[in-house]
Amino acid sequence: MECGCLIVSNDQDYRIATSLLESADEPLYVVAYSVDLDTVCACVGFDDKNGNLIFEGDIVRHYNNPSYPELYDVGLILYQEDNAGFERTSRMHDDNVGIKVNCIYEVIGNKFDNPELLEV
Repeated sequence: MECGCLIVSNDQDYRIATSLLESADEPLYVVAYSVDLDTVCACVGFDDKNGNLIFEGDIVRHYNNPSYPELYDVGLILYQEDNAGFERTSRMHDDNVGIKVNCIYEVIGNKFDNPELLEV
C-alpha cells in the first residue's frame, strides 16, 4: 500500500500522490496513481511487527504474548467515528477492541483482496 495525498480532478478521477520530484532548475513532478475511491483507507499511524504501515481495512494478527506466537487473534482494522479512533474486530471478544501502539500486530491481508481471512 502507498501513503499519500488524495487528488480529485474535475472529471472525478481519483489519484493518490505519493511523492514529489523537484530540483531548483526543473518543473515540479507529482507521482500519482489512479485509485478506486472505495478502497482508500486511513493510516492508523504506526507499523506492524514487519515495518508495514497499518491501515483501516487491513486484516491483522494481534499477538497476545510474544513468548507464545502461536496464540494470536485475527481482526479487521476499523475507524470508529463515534470515538474518533481505530479499533479491530476480534474472534476472542464479542466487542471490538481498541488498538494500541505498544501491542504487536502483523498485517496479513486486507478486506478488499483477502476477505476469506476473516472467515472462521
